[in-house]
Amino acid sequence: MARTDPKAELIRDRRTAPRIACTLPAVLRDAAYAWKAEVLNFSSSGCLLRVGNQHPVGKQMELELRPEGRMPTKLRGRVVHMQAERGTAGFGFDLTKTEDYEATVDLFEWYLAQQPGLAVEVQKRPVALAKSAILYPVPDSEVQPRPEEARFLTMFVGGRTLADAERLLGPQFQGLMYLVFSLLDRKLLTSVQPGMYKRRD
Repeated sequence: MARTDPKAELIRDRRTAPRIACTLPAVLRDAAYAWKAEVLNFSSSGCLLRVGNQHPVGKQMELELRPEGRMPTKLRGRVVHMQAERGTAGFGFDLTKTEDYEATVDLFEWYLAQQPGLAVEVQKRPVALAKSAILYPVPDSEVQPRPEEARFLTMFVGGRTLADAERLLGPQFQGLMYLVFSLLDRKLLTSVQPGMYKRRD
């Protein structure tokens, strides 16, 4: 992961909730039907689901999370993005009620407590990057980038600093800074130059 120079000009991750990879059984419901789902990653504000049925973006639904060894947690929210070809959906929690926010934070902390290694990874994750940091797309990644991510990734082919990206994008860069951290989280962007470390057979 890219290091930061304390004297360097930085960009900061404005997302409020770190996301952890996990495998949790779940049920997604609307007023009439219920679908089995699986949580692939989770934060205190939302999650990525694998679900067999396609749902329209913006649809209000209920998600019941069923972690092993713990009572189910029911949360209202909405579909924020859908990738039908991969069978995945982004689900954002409705946290307008204090008790719902507390339930998501409690579940997130409980899950980290079950797997201390994940807690270490969350702590290691950068929340700021120097604009001089050189980043590269990860070659042959198994993760499918979303359309806005794919466009952003092309800027870093061959390696480019965040300052370079800011110059190219101009004022648009401010609204896209979150993508840098999202792409690092999803292992689509890296600070390690491709080919620098080769696997030994």
